[in-house]
Amino acid sequence: MINGHPCFLAITRPVMHFGVTTTYLRVNVFLGLMLWVFTMNPLLAIMVFLFFHGIGVIIFAVDPFFLELMAVKMSFINGLNFWFWQCKSYAPY
Repeated sequence: MINGHPCFLAITRPVMHFGVTTTYLRVNVFLGLMLWVFTMNPLLAIMVFLFFHGIGVIIFAVDPFFLELMAVKMSFINGLNFWFWQCKSYAPY
């Protein structure tokens, strides 16, 4: 592990809430609320939220830029119709 000044380490990390990034927290809250609305079972929604939040805490403890790296990686994946259009297109126009 590289030892550095704590101020520099804090500046290079994204904003974290409850151990996860803001983006992950928003997506997790949204999915939990949607599950609550569709099932009308708040206990199930809270348990699923806490489960995915725990997974997020573990992932973001290892790499705080996990979502950003996955977003960049997903931009390089070809669409399902790449064999037909020979480009990254989802529509013929």
